[in-house]
Amino acid sequence: MITLYDTTGQPVVYVDPACQGLYNASGQLLAWFEEDLLYSTNGRYLGWLYQGWVYDRNGNPALFMSTAVGGPRRPAVDTSQPTPCYWLNRATPRRATTRRKARPARRRRATDWSALSGPAYFAQ
Repeated sequence: MITLYDTTGQPVVYVDPACQGLYNASGQLLAWFEEDLLYSTNGRYLGWLYQGWVYDRNGNPALFMSTAVGGPRRPAVDTSQPTPCYWLNRATPRRATTRRKARPARRRRATDWSALSGPAYFAQ
């Protein structure tokens, strides 16, 4: 399982063992990976993954893995919270049948943090 952190180093979401879905700490599915692209559960394009960084639609880094390369200065990550293990005995849920929305052209990667870091990233 991979943890994604926000601009303060707090864990925000967790990637399932198959690297397909992103879940919050309660086990709610928030988004899907489609190769390196990220879509919300209703098919809305959210951004992309590159070198351990999750970028928003404008090309700003919003979330990061502890192994991320490059990008803006990262805060120390908070490892004091236990990692949820709610999917250990569950199959990966199926994707919603909604159609993916068209995504805009990918923007250049910026070095400034996104204003949508944390749970706000998934509400965009």
